[in-house]
Amino acid sequence: MGSPRSQPRSLLGWLLVAGLVAALVGISCRAEHRPAPPQRPVPPPATTVADLVTEIRLLGTVNRLDLTGQQIDQLIPAVTRLVNLASAYEQRKQAVTEQMRSLLVEKRGVLVEGGAPSGQLERHLARLEAKLSSISEELASAQEGELAQIQSILTEAQMGVLTGADEAHRQAEELLAWFREMPASDYEEEATAYAEALASPERGLDAQTLRKHFDMARDLAAEEYQSSQEQFIQRIAPLYGATPEAGQRALVGFFRSPGMVKILQDKAKAIAG
Repeated sequence: MGSPRSQPRSLLGWLLVAGLVAALVGISCRAEHRPAPPQRPVPPPATTVADLVTEIRLLGTVNRLDLTGQQIDQLIPAVTRLVNLASAYEQRKQAVTEQMRSLLVEKRGVLVEGGAPSGQLERHLARLEAKLSSISEELASAQEGELAQIQSILTEAQMGVLTGADEAHRQAEELLAWFREMPASDYEEEATAYAEALASPERGLDAQTLRKHFDMARDLAAEEYQSSQEQFIQRIAPLYGATPEAGQRALVGFFRSPGMVKILQDKAKAIAG
């Protein structure tokens, strides 16, 4: 038989346990009726550092273009079509390159073993290479319309930024200014060296012709040169600029850059306020 004092302690312990259980049950019940916290939207995937660096570089050029809101509104659909067009052709190219990959793996294995690839394998690879070239030509032809639309939206100065013509203009201007400021003792040697180095007969600028342009620009008085400076620059600038074909490739490459459509959309919002 327990002592007289043990029973009250036991009873008190049971009461404490019962009270704790009741409290927990109450908390549980209240939790069941508590409204659920609002669901937060899932944030978009974080942009990689590489993506940010690329977009910042593109934005730097876009800002140099100083596009108007109207130009941006016109560019967005044209650039979207250009990007979609390129994407469709890229999928076709990927399908062909995947076929080439398996054949090249086979060819590599044969060469590792010291053998010679079969004629059939080489012909198959040649057909796939020709197909890739054909797809690239088709893309170039298909995107001409969109490219013409983009060119019609941009000004000549804006086109110069994208094709490098503005940089070529700057280099020609600096070269002529350097020649005009050069001491006579140095001019003869430097002018001849530059004329020979920059000569481009296919553009109608052989070394002798270039040297004449340099001499004429140098011999003019300050006021005369100021009025005809642009003419001299235009004659020499093509030597520093890209070919028309390279300029077109630069234009296409810029507007087909990943994220370009989103960049233009963001710029449109920023201009609209």
